Amino acid sequence: MESSFSKGYKKDLSLFNLVMLNSMGMIGSGWLFAALYTSSYAGSFGSIVSWILGGVIVALVALTFMEVSSAFPLAGGSTPMGEFAFGKLGGFIAGWGAWISDIMTPPIEAVAMVTYLSFFVKGLITPSGILLPLGYLVVIIVLIVIFLINLQAVKVFGNVTSGIMIWKWAVPALAVITLISLAFHPSNFAIAGRFYQGYSGIFYALVLGGVVFSFEGFRGAINMAAESQHRDYIWKSVIIAVGGCACPLFSNTGSFHRCA
Repeated sequence: MESSFSKGYKKDLSLFNLVMLNSMGMIGSGWLFAALYTSSYAGSFGSIVSWILGGVIVALVALTFMEVSSAFPLAGGSTPMGEFAFGKLGGFIAGWGAWISDIMTPPIEAVAMVTYLSFFVKGLITPSGILLPLGYLVVIIVLIVIFLINLQAVKVFGNVTSGIMIWKWAVPALAVITLISLAFHPSNFAIAGRFYQGYSGIFYALVLGGVVFSFEGFRGAINMAAESQHRDYIWKSVIIAVGGCACPLFSNTGSFHRCA
C-alpha cells in the first residue's frame, strides 16, 4: 500500500522548496485580515495571546504529521495516513476532509487579493466588501493562473512557489519594520481592558479570527512528501516554516497595535 502512494513521483523538491511551500500556505491574506479580525474578537493584547496559543496548538498537531510523514513519505498527506490507521473508510473521510479544506483556500485567497487590489482599482467590490462583476472576473483570472501553475512539473511548481514566497516574506517584514520604526506606542500593550469579550475572545480569535486558518498551511510539505529529495526534509521544513512564519504573523499584529 505504501508504494502505491509514493511510486512514480519525481524527487525534485529541495528543503528550500518545501519550506517555501509550507510558508506559502501560512502567509497569505491572513497577515492583514487576521490582524484585523483577531483584534476585533480579542483586543490588542488578547490577539497577541491568540497567536501564541494558536502557534503552540498547531505545533503539537504538526509534530504528529511530520513524525509519521518522515517515516512514510507518501503523496497526499492525511489521506494515506488515515487509510493506514483506520482502513479505507477512514482514509476516504480524511481525504475528503482534506480536499474540502484545500479546495476552499484558492478562492479565499483570490477574493482577498481582489479586496486588497480594490484600494487601487475601483469597481471591484462594494463598500460592504461584496464582489462586483469586475471583481468576479479578476477572481476567475487569478484562479486560472493558480491552476496553470499547479499543472506544471513539480520542479517548476516548487521554483515558482519559492520565488513568490520570497516576495510574500518581504512585504510583511517591510510593513512591520516600517510601522514599528515610525510609530511606537508601548501603552497599546497594556493588559487591562484589552480583552474584548473576556478571555473567550481569545478562543473566538483562534477560529473565527483566522489564526488557525493561517497556521494550518504547514501541511504543504506533508501532502507532497513523495516528491521530497530526502525524507528528513519533511520534518525540517515544517519546523522551519512554522517557527519562521510565527514571527512575521505575531510581529505584524504587534506592529499594527503599536501604531494604533
